[in-house]
Amino acid sequence: MIDRKKVFIVTNENPAQQLNKIKQTEWHGLEEYLTCYFAEETAAKPEPDVLHLLIKEHNLQRRDIVMIENSETDRRCAETCGIDTINVNDFF
Repeated sequence: MIDRKKVFIVTNENPAQQLNKIKQTEWHGLEEYLTCYFAEETAAKPEPDVLHLLIKEHNLQRRDIVMIENSETDRRCAETCGIDTINVNDFF
């Protein structure tokens, strides 16, 4: 059995623009595991509101989450929630 993990995109930018970028990305079959959160709909990162919402809606534990971050804003947001991070440059 394959244990598929959920993939979440959490972005600060204009939701319509970001959704267009997401749709233009080749996800190689991962799209069925993908859920998008637009921080502008709660409070922009580094405020942790969007991560609290994500955790609650998906019944997740902080210890089971890793954020792949590409900015100081992402890192600060994750740290505020007690979530581990990996820099995108180290991930790829």
